[in-house]
Order: sequence, then structure tokens, then C-alpha cells
Amino acid sequence: MDDDKKVALYVELWKFENQVKTQKLMAYLVAQPLLVLGLSSGAKYGEVCYFFFSVLGILFSIWWFFCIGRTVGYQTLWKYKIEAIVGGDFFPSEEEKRNQLPWYGKVNAKIILLSPPVLGAIIWLMIFVYLVAKLTK
Repeated sequence: MDDDKKVALYVELWKFENQVKTQKLMAYLVAQPLLVLGLSSGAKYGEVCYFFFSVLGILFSIWWFFCIGRTVGYQTLWKYKIEAIVGGDFFPSEEEKRNQLPWYGKVNAKIILLSPPVLGAIIWLMIFVYLVAKLTK
């Protein structure tokens, strides 16, 4: 396969990963209120329900962190392969990003994508610790 076809293939793969990342993040953000709804039903079904949904929230957040992180990793891999063939002139340089993007466009996509599951895991862990402390009193 010649370099032009490789670049075209890698660009398609890179673009596809953008959609996948967005869909994964949206699925995570949609699932969180459902977990909170399940947690709030604990009063009806007892304390086991509280623990079940808090542990599920922790596990779900950790799982999504790795799921989204894997997709981010593959997109980075495609970017490196494109730059190796083209010579690094395909994507904007750090200087171009710094000078031409507004402040909110300079935030690293990895931070935007991976922080919700990390924050979610921390919040769910805090809920779990609170429940354990409340139960052991």
C-alpha cells in the first residue's frame, strides 16, 4: 500500500475514533442519572440497594475510564502513524494551537474525556464510604 492510501486510511480511522469517543462519553453521562435514580430507590428496597448502586457506580466509572482511554489511545496511535508518513505537518502544531485557539479550545481532549469517569468514581466512592460510616454507627 502506498503512502497516500495509508494516510487516507489512518485519517478515516482517526475520524472514526472521534465519533466513538463522543458516543462513549455520552453513554457514560446518560447512565449516571440512572444510577442516581437507582440509588434513590434504596429507601424503598433497603440498605442493600444503596450499596449495590454505589458499588455499581464505582465499577461503571472505572470501566468507562478505561473504555474511553482505550479509544483516546487508538486515536493517538493513528495520529502518530499519519505524522510519520506525512512528516508531522498534518495536524496543527502546539504553537499553532496556542496562538490560534480561544482559551476554551486549548483544553486537552484527554482531560475533557477522561475527567468525568474519574470524578464519577470519586463521587461514587464518597457515597459508598458515607453509607458504610452511617451503617457502622
